[in-house]
Amino acid sequence: MGVDTDVLVYGSLRAGHEAHALLRGATRGRDGVLDGVCCLQHQGYPMLTEGSGSITGEVYTVRAKQLEALDRWEEVPKVYERVRRQLRDGRWISVYVQAVHLDHH
Repeated sequence: MGVDTDVLVYGSLRAGHEAHALLRGATRGRDGVLDGVCCLQHQGYPMLTEGSGSITGEVYTVRAKQLEALDRWEEVPKVYERVRRQLRDGRWISVYVQAVHLDHH
């Protein structure tokens, strides 16, 4: 049995967007604000990198199997990587950010 993980989503996984079905059955918590990021576009999708901005996203509690499906959707570790970050309100979440080798600078 896997451990549940809180994930912050900010793009195609949000409610009403194309990949939201991957979160079916997950529990939605309070939205959260992640500081210290910059949002850029990668092939039409938003992608976070280190920066001086912030982003508001939806927070979902997902099961281990669901997390594997999200990793596949986000093409971890080729395009995105999943990292642990602390939200402005103190909660720790996992979030998908730009894979290190995909440097857009």
